[in-house]
This record gives sequence, structure tokens and C-alpha cells, in this order.
Amino acid sequence: MKKYEKLQNPAKQYRPDVRWWLAEGFHTDETLKEEITDLEETGFGAVEFLAMEEPGADSKLYGWGSEEWVHDSHTIVEETTKRKMGVSMTSGTNWSNANLITITPDDKAAAKELDYAVETVKAGESRSGAILKSELTMPGVTKQELEAVVAIRIAGEKNGKTCLDRKKSMILTDQVKEEVLIWTAPEDGDYLLFFFWIHGTGQTAEPSVSTSYTINYIDRYGVEAFIDYWENTVLTPQLRKNVEENGRAMMYMDSLELGTFGKGGQFWGYHFLEEFEKRRGYDLTPYLPLILKQPGMMQPVYHYYYICEDEVFTEKLYNDLYQTMTDMYMENMLKPMQEWLHTHNMTLRAEISYGLPFEISQPGKYVDGIETESLEFASQIESYRNLAGPAHIYNRTYSSETGATLLNYMMGLDFYTQIIFTQFAAGVTKTVLHGYSSIRGSEESTYWPGHEGMWPIFSERFGSRQPSYIHYKDWTAMIARYQMLLRQGKPRMDLGILRLDYNFNNLIMGGDERKLYANELMRGNEGLYWKDMRLQNAGYTWDYFAPQILEEDFVDFEDGELLPDGPGYRALIIYQETLPVRTAEKLLAMAKKGLPILYVNGVNETIRPGGITKTHGKAAIRTPFYDGEDERLQHIVAEMKSLANVREAEHQEDVYRILQELDIRPITEFAESNKHILTHVQEADGKLFVYAYNMQYSETEAFSFTMKVRGVGKTYEIDCWNGTVREAGAYRQEAGCTVLDLTLAPGAASMYVIDQKEAADLHVVSHTFAAIEKEGEHLQAAAWVSGTYEAVLSDGTKREISVEVPEDIELPSWTLEVEDWNEGEKKEIIEDRRLGIVTKEVYYETAKRKISVGETILKPWKEIEAVGPEVSGIGQYRATFKLPEEWSERNGVVLKIGSVNKHTVRVWVNGKQADVVDFDALTVDISDLLKDGENEIRVEVTTSLNNRLLARGYYEKGKAFSMALAANANNANAGMEENQAEAGADPAALFNVHTTVVDYGMTGEVKLITYTRIEL
Repeated sequence: MKKYEKLQNPAKQYRPDVRWWLAEGFHTDETLKEEITDLEETGFGAVEFLAMEEPGADSKLYGWGSEEWVHDSHTIVEETTKRKMGVSMTSGTNWSNANLITITPDDKAAAKELDYAVETVKAGESRSGAILKSELTMPGVTKQELEAVVAIRIAGEKNGKTCLDRKKSMILTDQVKEEVLIWTAPEDGDYLLFFFWIHGTGQTAEPSVSTSYTINYIDRYGVEAFIDYWENTVLTPQLRKNVEENGRAMMYMDSLELGTFGKGGQFWGYHFLEEFEKRRGYDLTPYLPLILKQPGMMQPVYHYYYICEDEVFTEKLYNDLYQTMTDMYMENMLKPMQEWLHTHNMTLRAEISYGLPFEISQPGKYVDGIETESLEFASQIESYRNLAGPAHIYNRTYSSETGATLLNYMMGLDFYTQIIFTQFAAGVTKTVLHGYSSIRGSEESTYWPGHEGMWPIFSERFGSRQPSYIHYKDWTAMIARYQMLLRQGKPRMDLGILRLDYNFNNLIMGGDERKLYANELMRGNEGLYWKDMRLQNAGYTWDYFAPQILEEDFVDFEDGELLPDGPGYRALIIYQETLPVRTAEKLLAMAKKGLPILYVNGVNETIRPGGITKTHGKAAIRTPFYDGEDERLQHIVAEMKSLANVREAEHQEDVYRILQELDIRPITEFAESNKHILTHVQEADGKLFVYAYNMQYSETEAFSFTMKVRGVGKTYEIDCWNGTVREAGAYRQEAGCTVLDLTLAPGAASMYVIDQKEAADLHVVSHTFAAIEKEGEHLQAAAWVSGTYEAVLSDGTKREISVEVPEDIELPSWTLEVEDWNEGEKKEIIEDRRLGIVTKEVYYETAKRKISVGETILKPWKEIEAVGPEVSGIGQYRATFKLPEEWSERNGVVLKIGSVNKHTVRVWVNGKQADVVDFDALTVDISDLLKDGENEIRVEVTTSLNNRLLARGYYEKGKAFSMALAANANNANAGMEENQAEAGADPAALFNVHTTVVDYGMTGEVKLITYTRIEL
């Protein structure tokens, strides 16, 4: 076993980040500096800070943009820079959008929407008089500009909606004189006369020193105003110096929680119509009535008011509309923002696209970091794969906002470990824990166990208020080691799946999160987009991405791989009915070079919340756009299908067989199909970094499997919990592959490295022992029970050895002391910076009462009379034992813990700390800590605060508080709730947080498993 400094103490750039919910600018300097010191010492590598509304704090004094907020921002950036920690700032107050206090909704820099008014003109009748205007309902929105006037014939009614005749649409804009229109309808039917207007949305965000309005994401006016404000107001010379010195400073943009409020429902820009025609080749104006939809924010389903008989045309129209929006968002928002940030040695990290009708993967081109999240995606690997594609292709950092949940204070740290391990399997290599806040805040909003920052729901509270905090250093170091290894080199993916999506399904959340995460969807062996699980269960890995990304000049097929310097896809799958013709041309060229392509017909995918699905007919039968290129596309696809390396499958379940026929096998192939294991592989300088994860964390038995990794060389096992490296003692090499026989506990992960530049030396290829280890030049086998064992070495040598193993050591008697956490003494901190503002922070200490249980059997605390169902905190279990008389230096012992109920644990033996315990494997070798005579084991177990807070009524009070804060944070939230209500969902249900008393403590069988080592 070897220890390397870089692995023992990973650099801060690899350590997890944390999202810090600040109480506006209310925190004292003392608090800010203590929190940053604490975060650094606990193993965090960066902070992302933002302003949250603080009841009891005057936003005119403390809100975003105030002197107090600017001062606090400077303090955080300065302190993190001193400690070589990264720092991220949000693009405005709150988290949900870029916003400014220097604009009004009427300014061009403010967010804009398309609105309308309509009247009916009967066949042959005339209308004259003033044109109709849209109704301006939002505060501050006073101006509207005429965008177009369109008359379109009513074709009838269908499914309760007015059907319009797109071929009988006429533009009347030029006929408007001084806001008066005189017009006579044709004799062929009744017409709807639409007056289209552009005006500000009026969307605001809180808290801020004055009203902060969302900026324009479609035109450049928004980002230009944003840059001007930051350059001239925010980035003072000292802040600029610290930001540029930091080296890891970022601007962070969260999910696009932007809303529309007028009847038109569409985001808009001053140049949208001209840009649409330039990019799409036709005028959108005649069809504006068909794009009108219900307004709102993060809408589960788009409800359009009018329909057209030609459904294919309508779909193409929508795709043209939203592709143009995507283009303008990329070119007028992300690209200039990224370029400006780079001038200050900053980078741009964003949750691209989801929340708005933008294509989900293309915007990855113009950010430096692509971020996903756990909450809205319910930690599903299928969701993560949609953002992994652009991250891998454009070589962007792939990060995740992890820990947003409806289970605040309820879950053990292992719950979040499972989310992180799932994300690692999708290629995420940067964890941003959601979230963190100081325990200190204003008197009005601070109570035990600490100031909230974020609302009482939607986020865990990581930090010193949690009993598990005492084990954070072990946990953050483990995460850092995985992230360091998974950032090495380039990803090695098996398949690329083309997927165009202009309304990405980001609302999978809801219901019973415990059940959803543990047993349903991916852990129920169900997919969302690619639903045939044969591929995943065989070991295949894949990314989703928009077809247009393949049109990039750097994308090519060489040496059997698509993007060999990137993800190295070995085949592409196309299943959607639409495919851009330019993409098809590029595909044809690469197919002629040998790129395997599979066209798969009849695929059903889940596209929206509530199980809304779409079944595609024939793959790539038409273009997504109204471009007249369907026939040419079909000719190109037909030419592709004539190639031997291009195949067509009539059924999704045929794909596995076809891939096998084409000899396209997973880089990590399982000997037997299974629903347990997810893998991810990186390659750097000839080394393969192989990650494997048993996702079925709710099971009770370990899972054994055989995995064949493409590539051979000396093989190493890395223990990311302890930062040690050991040369693997047992594996096989077959036909250019390394074969590993592995066993993973439920929820456990592992990391192996195969050094293809280093020839494998002597190792075991098959055996019946419990374990094989390589120590230097020596191979050692371990037996856990007495018996005769066999081993075959790589040089052909066969060994048969009889081994005697002492009986396992039972630990029937434990003593227990519980530290009960509850509200303690109230404290105050006063700050007077001599600016006429005196700030008083308050906080509550945690009272820690010792409960001496004495000797006890191992059972949940709620069943122990001295502890009971209301206690949360830390338990200390002690037991003593003696080694058997026949014990020798060849013997060893592993402590095996039945359960700590998904919480954290640490072990001491004879006063010395043992190796860090994997929360899922719950085993630790304590052999080196034993002594002759009596030995003492101490097991330290933590809990969540669930039981204590439940007893205190915390969850009952949290609903009203959360709903009030949510309504104030973003004025589009009300519209989102209306949309959900119309869709049949109860918007208040999301705030109905329920919990029950849960099991705490060390339970199940806990024993010492003895073994005997034999040198082979």
C-alpha cells in the first residue's frame, strides 16, 4: 500500500464547493471570516455566495447593491483569495436570473416579452379606428412598442381550440398610420386581427437595495448593461485585484427561472423577427398567432392558444422559433458574458437552458462550466447525460448543485453521497453542495439550529449545526480524491445519442423523495429517454447531445472513434423523427470514414413531467425545421443506410444485438447483465481511471460482478476514503482487456487505474480466497474461514493451501453514551463600521447534554428508554475484547458494522483512530491497532437533526415561512404556481414537508471478522 501526498491531501481545486446563502449584507465581518476559515478547515475548496432575503434586515441598507452588501462581497472575495479558495458570484441578487438595479422594465436592457390584443373581423366587414394595445399589468411596465399586425382566417375549431388557416395570413403592419388601422376582411371567412406588442416583462428579484429587474437575455442590450454596471460599480480596484488574483473566480448563473406575464407568453427581443428571417430563411410574422401561449415560468407543458391543421408544420415552426431563441441566448448573452469575464481572469459557470424553451445542449459552447442539479432532476443519470454530452464534447467542467432537496435536516450524509456517486457516473467532476449558511442572522429570522439563509425547504444545511460535521473532513477529502481522479485526461464513452430538446424535462422532482431516489426510475431499472435497459445493464455508457453539435469543425471520426481527443464515441444512435440536413451531411461524410450509426425506429421517450411521453415513428424522416429539406434529408439518410457500418433497427430492443454484431462493446463490459452497476472511465497518458458504483443503496447484500475493461496493463486499486494506492493482486488479461472480479456493498463505489504503459507483473488470475493483495513484490491471500483454498497465478503456477482461521470475535456487550443536541444559549454580535449602521447578529449555541445509557444491546435510539424518539446528536459505543490464544502475526481482524442507518461513523481502537470508514461498506481493518490482552473499540456515530426538529415542531412552521420567502424572491413564482394548478398539480403541495421519527445509532450485527494471511 502506498500513500501519495497529492492523493492524501488533494488540492483545493478538487475539493467540493459550497453554495453559501448570505443574509443579504447583514453578516458581520467577524462572522464572514470565521465561516470561511471553518469551511477551509473542513475541506471545502470554494464558496459560491448569493443574497437571500433576510426578514428583519432592511434591504435598503443590506440588500444586493447596498454598501453593506458590497463590503461583504469584498470581504468574502478577499478572504477566499488569501486562502487560495475559489469563489463564485451570482449574476444578480437571489439566484434565479441575471438582474440589475440600474434599469427599468421599459429599458431595452430589461427582459422583454411578446404580447398581443385581438379582435374578430367578420367576412367582408371593415374595421377602422385605433389599434388595440396589450394590457400592461406589471408594476413599472409603462411602454409597449408595436411589433406587427397580422390578420389570419379562422379555419374552425378542434379540441376546444380555434384552428387558424396559415395559408390565409396577411401582414398589415405597414397599413397602421398614427396608431390607426382601416382594413376590410376578405369574403372567404372570418378573420382574427392580432396586434402584437413588445414590452418589458417586469420580472424582479429580491433582496436588493432598490428594485432589481431581470435583464434582456435575447438582445445584447441586457449583457451590455450588465457589463457596464459591473465594470463601473461592482468591480472596484480592490475587488478587481482580488478576483484576478484568485485564479478560480467565477460568475455563476442558475437555472433559467425567467417568467412572462403578458398574454403572449413568449420571450422576445427587439431584433427577433429580423434575426429569425436571417437564420431560418422565412418571415415569422404571418405565423405569430400560432406561437402565442400561456405565460408563466418553468412551465411543465406549453399551452398554445391557437392551432393549425398541419401539425408537422406547427412542430417545425416551434423548432424554428426556439432554435432562434437558443441562438440569440448563446450569441447575445452567454458568449459576450464569457468573453468579458475572461478579461478579468474569471470563468462562466451556468445551468444552461433548462427552465426556458432553449435547446438543452448547444449553449454549452459558450460557458466554461456546465452545471446540473439534484433537486429538479431527482438525481437521475438520464437527466445528467443530457448535459454530459456538451460538457464532454466541448471539454467543459461538469459540475452539479448537489443537496437541494425537500428533506432538509432529515437525511444522513450517505444520502448525499449517493447523489454525488450517481453524478460521478455521468461525468460530473465538481460538486457544489447546496447549501450552507451561517448559524447567525437577524433576530427576526434566526432560531436554533441556525439562521436558514435558503427557505426551510429545498436545501440541506451543511455545516457545524449538523452532528455529522465532526466527520466532514473525511467526507470532503473522499469527494476530492474522486474528483481529482475523474478530471484526469479525457472521458471514454461508448455511445453518443442524438437528442434535440427545446423544453427539457427539469421537473422530475416531487412526491416521496426517499422512495423516488432509492427505488424508482433508474434504481427501478427504468430509463427516461432511452428506455431499453439492456445497454446500461450490459455496461454501455452514453451521452445525449443536439445533432447540430456534430457540425462543429473539430468534430471528426478517426481511428475508430468519434472525437478521439474528447469522449471517443464508438457509435451514434439516432432515434428522433427529426434530423437537421446539415448534420446529416456531416454524418454521411463520417459514415463513409467508418463511423457506425444506428437508426432506431419506434422509440418512446418521456419528455415532460407527469409521464408525458412521445413515441417517434421512423428515425430521421424529416428535418426539425421549416426549411423545405425533408426530401434531401431522406436521400442523404438512404445513402448512409447503404453503408455496411450503418444499420437500422425497427425496435429499440434490437440495438444491443446490433452493437454486438458490429463488435461495439462497452469499455466496461459486464459478464452478466445487471441493474446495479454504473461506470465511468477517464484516460490520461495511457492510464485508464475506472470508476464503478453500486447504485442500489437501499439493498442489504453486497453485489458481486465481473467487469471486463478494454485495455491492459498493471492494475491498481485506489481507496478514495483513505487516499491509499495498492497494486491489485487479482485480475485477468484476456484479448486486450483487463477482467476484474469485484464486490461492492450497496451504495459503495470503487476506483481502479490500469496503466497501459506498464506491463503487468505476477498476479493471481483465479482463486477461492476471500481477498488477494499485492504488497511490494509479494502476493498475499486472506482467508476468512478455515479450509483449503486454491489460487492460479499469471505465470501458470497453481497453489493449493490449507488455512486455519481463528473464530470470529463476537461483541455482544456495548456501552453507549449519547450527546443530545438541542437549543442552547442565545448570543449576540454587534458591528458598527462607523457608517451610521449598527448591525446586530444573533445565534443560538447548541446545548449538548450527555445521556449515559450504560450497557445496551444494539437497537435504534428511539427504542432505548434513556434516549427515546426525540433525541438527535452523537453516540459513543464502546466494547472490549481479547484476542484468541492461538492469535499470530499472520492473523488480522476486520470490524464489520451492521448499520449506522445511513449516517457517518468513525472508529478508534485502543485510543487510536482507525482508517476512515466507508459509509456504505461499513468495514475497517483494525489489525495494526491491536495489542495483547484486552482491546477497546470505540465507535462514534452521528445522526441527522430530524428527530429533534420534529419534536420541536420545526417542519410545521417551515411551510408558511418558505412560501412567504418564495413569493418575495421572484415575482414570476406566482405565475409558475398558476401554471401548475392548471396542470392539475397543487402548487402548495411542494411545501408540504412531512417526516417521521427515524432510526438512529449503530444497529444490526456488529462483529470482528478474523482472517489469516498467506503468502503465495
